[in-house]
Amino acid sequence: MVAESGRTREEEGRVMELIRKVAGGGEGPTNAAEKSGWFTEREAFEGAESAGRLVARAGGEVGLWGVLAAEGVKPASIARGFSSALSSGPGGRARLELSRFYAALLALDGSPAQGLFEEIAWSCAIASVRTHFAAEGGSVEVLENLTKAISERLNLNAFESTITTTIEALAPLSREVHAKSVSEDGSIEVEITGLWEKSLLALFRFLVAVVKSGEGIRSSSAVVLMRSLQPVLALEVSNRKAPTKVKQWLRQGTLGFLRGFSGEFQGDGRSTASKAVGALARHCCIKAPENAEAREHGSSSVASLASFLPSEQAAEFVLFLTKMFRHPQTNQRVFALEVAQRLAEICFQPGDSVPQGFHLDLTTLVQGILDRALDKAGFIRVKAITCVSSIVCGVCKRYNEDQANLATKVKDLDAIVGESMKRKVIALAIGRSKDSKPAVRKAALSLLENVLPLCEGIDSKSVQAITSASHDAYVSVRKQAAVAASSLYNSFRDKEFSCRMWLQVVLPLSLDAEPTIQNKCKESFQKEFLNSISCGSGGIFLRLLELENNFALLFRKVMNETKFTHSQLSKVARVLQESIQKMDDASTEAGHWIVLSEVVAKYPSLLKGDFIQGTLKKLDAYIGEPKTLARVMQTTANCAKSLDRDFSLEMCKVVTQRLRTFSVPIDAISYCLATLHQLSQTLSSSGDGTCANFVSSVAQGAEQFFKESMEEKNLVALQKELASAIYTMGELSLLKSFHVSAGVVTLVQGMTSDRLLGSGVCIPHAILAHSWACLGKFCHGDEELAKRFIPLFFHEIKNTNISAVRNNIMLILADLCTKYTSLVDVHIGEIAQCFHDPSEMVRRQTLIALASLLQQDFLKWRGPIFHCFLLSLVDDSKAVQSLGNFLLSTSLSHKASLLAYNFFVQTLFALNGHSSHTNLAMGVESQTLVTTNIRDLAGSDEASRQKRCVIYHHLLKRMAPEHKFQIAAKLCEDCIGHFVENTLDFDTHSEVLRDTLVVLSSKEIKADIAVQSFEAEEDRKLAFAAVKGKLISAMMKKHLIGAIVPLIIELKGILEARKSPLLGILLNFACAVLKEHKEEVEEILVADNTFAKEVLYEMQQENKSRQPLIRPPETPGLESPILKGNTFSTPVAPATASRSPLPVGTSSKTPLAAEVLQEEGMVTARSVQINSEKKYLGSTKTSMENGENLPRENSAKGGQEEGKSNNEVRRLSSLFNAAAD
Repeated sequence: MVAESGRTREEEGRVMELIRKVAGGGEGPTNAAEKSGWFTEREAFEGAESAGRLVARAGGEVGLWGVLAAEGVKPASIARGFSSALSSGPGGRARLELSRFYAALLALDGSPAQGLFEEIAWSCAIASVRTHFAAEGGSVEVLENLTKAISERLNLNAFESTITTTIEALAPLSREVHAKSVSEDGSIEVEITGLWEKSLLALFRFLVAVVKSGEGIRSSSAVVLMRSLQPVLALEVSNRKAPTKVKQWLRQGTLGFLRGFSGEFQGDGRSTASKAVGALARHCCIKAPENAEAREHGSSSVASLASFLPSEQAAEFVLFLTKMFRHPQTNQRVFALEVAQRLAEICFQPGDSVPQGFHLDLTTLVQGILDRALDKAGFIRVKAITCVSSIVCGVCKRYNEDQANLATKVKDLDAIVGESMKRKVIALAIGRSKDSKPAVRKAALSLLENVLPLCEGIDSKSVQAITSASHDAYVSVRKQAAVAASSLYNSFRDKEFSCRMWLQVVLPLSLDAEPTIQNKCKESFQKEFLNSISCGSGGIFLRLLELENNFALLFRKVMNETKFTHSQLSKVARVLQESIQKMDDASTEAGHWIVLSEVVAKYPSLLKGDFIQGTLKKLDAYIGEPKTLARVMQTTANCAKSLDRDFSLEMCKVVTQRLRTFSVPIDAISYCLATLHQLSQTLSSSGDGTCANFVSSVAQGAEQFFKESMEEKNLVALQKELASAIYTMGELSLLKSFHVSAGVVTLVQGMTSDRLLGSGVCIPHAILAHSWACLGKFCHGDEELAKRFIPLFFHEIKNTNISAVRNNIMLILADLCTKYTSLVDVHIGEIAQCFHDPSEMVRRQTLIALASLLQQDFLKWRGPIFHCFLLSLVDDSKAVQSLGNFLLSTSLSHKASLLAYNFFVQTLFALNGHSSHTNLAMGVESQTLVTTNIRDLAGSDEASRQKRCVIYHHLLKRMAPEHKFQIAAKLCEDCIGHFVENTLDFDTHSEVLRDTLVVLSSKEIKADIAVQSFEAEEDRKLAFAAVKGKLISAMMKKHLIGAIVPLIIELKGILEARKSPLLGILLNFACAVLKEHKEEVEEILVADNTFAKEVLYEMQQENKSRQPLIRPPETPGLESPILKGNTFSTPVAPATASRSPLPVGTSSKTPLAAEVLQEEGMVTARSVQINSEKKYLGSTKTSMENGENLPRENSAKGGQEEGKSNNEVRRLSSLFNAAAD
């Protein structure tokens, strides 16, 4: 104890000695040179060490201050001495040691800290800390001693500017990075040392002490501190090349400091501190970084800051965030959405990891995010939908796990997990699944995938949305549709709707052209379909395969194109065979046989001998079930080579006997014949010659039945058996090893007339249809027979009144065109006349057949053929309309993408009955087609005008902006120009002129090239389109002044002289094309001042703009996305209930039965815009604006801001680019 007391007195003596020298220096030399040497680094170090030990001594005051006071050494002299030494003395390490000495004196117990304080000395000490931060341990000691001095005895209230500069100088050290080494490529190596960690902790404690004022807080100082800490929260550090883990460490250290910041204060000070943290969170939102990585970390930091706030301030921050959702700048809206998502994720964390007292108004937050899901910027819609998915699904899942804990964090929890919110989110997802942006559609599907499992079931609209997405043009959307269908199936395994949706989505996508989608779906097929069957839980799948032929067809294609190992299918085959053996009702076995037949086709050895033996005993039971019988026969044929000879022989005998008695249903005949043929060939190859007569025996039985039926002349009673016999003979003719005799051909031909030859017996219509189909099959394998019967087919299709006969003959000719193209191609116009057939089934099948020929290049595009497809868009049948739209939008548009552009002007004349116009390049062989069909739309009645406008609408929506510009130029030249030059007669071509003016003034022909800003996340192709748009705009401007305006003025004079009602439409046209040139109208129309005034007056009165060619549908449920201004439209396949039946006399196996395409297509509008010339004549004009697909929140404000920057571009926008109201 005595020794320690002695050492203390020595320390005090040494410190007093140095203090006296410092004080003397403050009063002593005035020369800078003398000042620089009067206090050495050695002395500074000794003083700092001695003073430091005195500070560290526990208890009791230091007596040196009394001694110094007695000697007359004043604190002010000491302060001036330190100021002089620190400011004028040596720098570097010496200044750091002197700063240590000064800070230790301020921290000494009993020191006159207020008197020792000098702004110059303080500032120099702070500068020394900044210089040596995290590099020298002395800087930590300075910070700790200054912190102790401020906390215990030093009051800085009178030195506000010093506090501000101190914070501004030291707070940036929180983001200071010290490089250990720098490589040649510029990257740096950084090591997080213990000294660095200790320095940061000391820095944060010092900053808290500086901000404090007694027991309170200096709000102005807190503001400066918070603003200085903002960059590090967004990972903006002093060296941008620093490793990310170092940036993250600095950010986490700052967040840890801010987390406990308010806890350093009491009473009102705590509230003020938390408000400062809240202000920092808002400041970070306003300073949202543009870089995606920085924005991600910044949003996480802001969410963490918000979680530190008490409930009231957290609610205020949520309101601030909802306002940020509507910020004019897209970057701000994106950042706000990311913050909202991070903030919600904090709520889902375990209770211990969430700050105590945190309570979030998630209902208000979710509502604001839902509004942003309808934002005008596509990538913001994506972000909002993703955010909604994360929040709603996260809350609902946590609600089931820990409801009590979650209720303490979320305000109005029931409103989030309630059915009302789920329905709202589902409705949003369904709507956005039809968005124009593929990324939005993908996000909407992901939202459905996440939110639907939270409901009790899946509604039909959700299923339709996912099914439609599986036909999307974008790979990412189709892939997400497959993922969603697979996920929802796993959530609702025991529900039929989920299994049906899985089959509708995954099976077609397993055949997709994109390999990644194929692999994904085939993996799902193995995991979910085959595994469910092998586990005995695939009953729903099997039942749907039985009920839906489309599913069975797709399943077969997938099995054929997918490689499976023996072990993958062995269990499936075993389970199916065991299940079939346990069944007593043959009608329930079809689905099992469908799968088993394809499995056995891969590995015939998987079929058990005793099982197939049992099927022979049950064959009579299968006769009444065509689907089951067909699959049993297919399975037998697939494993024919591995079957026992005796069994094969017995099977041939039984099948032959059933076929000869014509007891086999028509739908199963082709399968039975194929099995019989396969078994016969197998037996023949084994050397048994007696087995080769089975097929011939069936043919002989059919021929004999033909003769007996004609002799009995009772065809009505024998109609079923006779139809079966005719169908059997037709299917036999398709076998390569079978030749049809001339006698059989004569017998079948005899049944193609209305009555039996030589008698008055009428032949039933079903027999006629089967007979014509059978003749077509005969021709399929015999060219000479085809040459003989093709003229007969064309004669009959023109004269028969039986729709089934016309349908079958049309399919016959289409199939023969693929094999004998030269024989049929010259008559293709007569086949296309079936577009105008009174039977809906015939029109639908004609569309399908000709579309197939066009796709396979057996038929070339001609104007009349294209016009016939266009007529299907205005067909009386909605089913034909949908099918025509589906074909023109998908397969045919891919085959010939410029059809709409190439045939537009030609179509306009042809639809008005002027096919002989010089601009029409009609094929000679198709002239009759033009005159008999297209002229039906000519006329001035409202119905004809409406249909023509619907066709124009569909043509224009498939054009690129540059093509619209060229079409407009062609219309002006070939239509308006010819009227002005009197080469077209006004009386006979008045509807042509009217249609031309209506099209030119429509919204659809507007070239959508508006210039806009692009974010980093936007597709670069959009930016390129904007640049191209400027060029097109300049071209249109030149075309407007040089060509269009003179034509308008001349045409106006002609129409006025004729007192034509088309003046009203001409005025609408002028208003639409000149709307973007309001300031220049009088200059542009200088040749006719009166007309210029009329145009300006109309613009002012009714704000004239382009009108759509057709009205929006009145029924909201039938509203088309295209007619709402949405450029995206994905034609989708319909439910199988809407399929047309196969033609009479054909089956899915015959070449004549063209696959009936599925349909749904887009709904077209019901009517066109009422004639605008009525307004000019004084009658009332009714117009309906085409609704926008997206809401226009803040559109007025955004439009004003964009208008300032893009005014010049808009002024130069083209004739056909008037902005839509």
